[in-house]
Amino acid sequence: MIRILVVDDHALVRRGLIEILEGLPDGVQFGEAGTAAEGLALALGERWDVVLLDLGLPDSTGSTSCASCTRRGHRCRSSF
Repeated sequence: MIRILVVDDHALVRRGLIEILEGLPDGVQFGEAGTAAEGLALALGERWDVVLLDLGLPDSTGSTSCASCTRRGHRCRSSF
């Protein structure tokens, strides 16, 4: 099973990405968050294979969120 977390402050973007990705083969589970704080809490609390993170969230940047995960011992690699 692949687990994908979508973090974006626009609900329409989150839903759109999830709807597109739902076309992947069975075994994909999704989570979603609307703020960097919510996304960070979910990312640290559960294991995700992929996190799609908006770089321009109002409460934090994507690179700051990635750095927060790394400081807490999670492996994180960003691709821009």
